[in-house]
Amino acid sequence: MTKRKGADIDLSAYKGLFIDQAWLHLSNLRQHLARLQDDPSDEEAQYEAHRAAHTLKGMAATMRYETLAAQAENLERPFISGSPLARDQMDTLLVGCDEFERGLERLGAADDG
Repeated sequence: MTKRKGADIDLSAYKGLFIDQAWLHLSNLRQHLARLQDDPSDEEAQYEAHRAAHTLKGMAATMRYETLAAQAENLERPFISGSPLARDQMDTLLVGCDEFERGLERLGAADDG
């Protein structure tokens, strides 16, 4: 059996930092999605929203929060083509932000119980 590199690292000390940073990136994503709702051709907003979603995915994967990583991957996927977002994609992204937010709340609440 091959041991995954870094598998024995205790990441629990970074949980609070992850949650704080994830809230910031989620807020940034929402801000840029709002700009895209106003102007779907806003390339800067599209770039920044994609970057925020990609960062959330990487952070969650690094922390081994598989559900959050999968949710963030779904948030990133519509941006990969580089094309302006369609209305249904925007709706899906907004719902995805809400789902990611609930996941962050559950993660934070796990320490409060």
